[in-house]
Amino acid sequence: MTLSHAQVSVGRFYRDLVERHACAGLKCSSIESTRSRGSGRGGGFMDAVLRDRQEIEHLRRRIGSGSALVVRRIRPSKRGSRTSIPDQRLVDMVCVEDRP
Repeated sequence: MTLSHAQVSVGRFYRDLVERHACAGLKCSSIESTRSRGSGRGGGFMDAVLRDRQEIEHLRRRIGSGSALVVRRIRPSKRGSRTSIPDQRLVDMVCVEDRP
């Protein structure tokens, strides 16, 4: 299945957002220089971290909690068993973990 340009762009945006948010607590990380805006109010860094978290939650709600793929495993010991891959896990595997 081929993804559209818009889907690839959103996937990259999601990846960047998750990675940036994951390293937000690291001292001297690049987020401090790129996300901290001199608004004169102070707290700009923390506001940016909270906005990122809200955006991640919004995107995850849009992804949903369904199962994207049901994988059927055929093994002699477990014939007929099925495993599902939740939508969120599939998106994280492809976008964040860079799996095919």
